Amino acid sequence: MLGELDELKDRGRTPDVREKAAKAVRRLKGYRDRGSLAEEVTVAGKIRLRLEHREVDARSVLQWLDPDVPDDRIIAAALRLQSNHPAGLVILLVTTDINLQNKADAVGLPYAEPPVG
Repeated sequence: MLGELDELKDRGRTPDVREKAAKAVRRLKGYRDRGSLAEEVTVAGKIRLRLEHREVDARSVLQWLDPDVPDDRIIAAALRLQSNHPAGLVILLVTTDINLQNKADAVGLPYAEPPVG
């Protein structure tokens, strides 16, 4: 979620976390310079990026998701996006957060770790 990324950029627990969040924000701006992220831009080769705003009621997606927990809201939004685009082969979640990866795995949500560097 962009709000969480912005929070990490400004108030992340370590300088490294703040710098990585700022780098991710700059990377998104670079993709935006290629075109509308709402429409879709090419990242590399066949990899395409499209952003959609998804703030859903987490419990309406899965009863055990807590709407007050950012990771649960991310999972709910990704699952809703996945259900709205069932034919798409999409890695919905890119994160280094191990607990978020664990939750994604528990619900069968594809995820990937971002490249180092």
